[in-house]
Amino acid sequence: MDFHALPRRDLRALCKRNGVRANMTNAAMAEALAALPAVDGIEEFVKQPAALQAPATEAAVSAVAEEDPREKKGSPLPRGRRVTFSTTEV
Repeated sequence: MDFHALPRRDLRALCKRNGVRANMTNAAMAEALAALPAVDGIEEFVKQPAALQAPATEAAVSAVAEEDPREKKGSPLPRGRRVTFSTTEV
């Protein structure tokens, strides 16, 4: 397995699970995991091939594509932003 391709979060989780220090650099963690005779928990971090995943149904695709108009209410400004309006009087 190419441990160098894994993100840091996954490397740290594998190291902790296998008794390797997890406060090293990514390269050092990957080399330490590669040096182990067997890595416990690697199945969880290996991506499954796309052919094994269930194909999306048309109903699921259309449900995701539709937007709920009720969710578009509200101000376009962020909630935490302070906005002051000044009026000019003549």
